[in-house]
Amino acid sequence: MKYIQDFQREKQEFERNLARFREDHPDLIQNAKKSDVPEKPKTPQQLWYNHEKKIYLKVRPDATTKEVKESLGKQWSQLSDKKRLKWIHKALEQRKEYEEIMRDYIQKHPELNISEEGITRSTLTKAERQLKDKFDGRPTKPPPNSYSLYCAELMANMKDVPSTERMVLCSQQWKLLSQKEKDAYHKKCDQKKKDYEIELLRFLEVSDMGG
Repeated sequence: MKYIQDFQREKQEFERNLARFREDHPDLIQNAKKSDVPEKPKTPQQLWYNHEKKIYLKVRPDATTKEVKESLGKQWSQLSDKKRLKWIHKALEQRKEYEEIMRDYIQKHPELNISEEGITRSTLTKAERQLKDKFDGRPTKPPPNSYSLYCAELMANMKDVPSTERMVLCSQQWKLLSQKEKDAYHKKCDQKKKDYEIELLRFLEVSDMGG
C-alpha cells in the first residue's frame, strides 16, 4: 500500500513539473518544422502573468498550476490602471519588434504564404486600448445617437442598478420624453460629434509632431 501511495505522489509531482515545463518552454514542445518561426507577441496579461508566476513560485514552490492561475488571475483583475499601463506598453513594444522580425521572416520564406494581416493583429483588448487612449489624451468617442447619449447620462446615476434593469429603465424613460426634449438630445448629440472631430484632429496632429 505504501509503495502505491509513493508512486501516486511521485506521479502527481512529475505531472505538475511537466505542466510547468510546458508553460515555461512552449517553444521546446513545438515540432521541428515550426521551431524557427518567431514567437508570437504576448498580451499584457500574459507578460504580467509570466513575470509574477516566477515570484509566486519562489514563495510557494509547491503550488499547483490551478492555484497559481487562480491567485494571479484575481491579482490581475485588481491591478491599478497605472500598473496595467506598464504592461500594455511592454506588450506594444514586443508587438512592434515582432512585426519587424516577421516582415523579414516572410521575405525569407515566401513558400509559407503568411499574410501581413496576421502579423499586425492587436494583442490588446478593447478595455486596454481605451485605457491607453485615455492615458495618451485621446478624446473619448461620443455616443452614436441621441438615445445612447440620453442613456449614458441616465446610467451615470444608476450605478447600483443591474445593467439589464438599467436598459429597461432607459427605454421607458426615453418614451416618456416629449418630442421637444428628444430634439434637444439630437442637437446635443450632433454638437458632441462635431466637438469630438475637432479634438481628435488636434490630438492626431500633436501625435504626428511627437512621432
